[in-house]
Amino acid sequence: MKYILDTNIFITSARLYYSFDYGDKFWDFLVSKAKKGIVFSIDKVLKEINQGNDKLKEWANTKYSKYFLGTETPEVLNDYK
Repeated sequence: MKYILDTNIFITSARLYYSFDYGDKFWDFLVSKAKKGIVFSIDKVLKEINQGNDKLKEWANTKYSKYFLGTETPEVLNDYK
């Protein structure tokens, strides 16, 4: 099973529960699951994250950027049904 992560997962986690100052394991976990094809997100979520100017934006664009798929890719279309 694959999971599509929405903006709320990233922003709420970064601001309330898993700050990049001490919550690295959570963010590493997301990357490891993405590498295995279990989780991903969509380009529109990255666009929302990029409206900020914080560590989440930096992380999303450096460590997770290839896991934000375009909404027209087969993985997204098949899992969005």
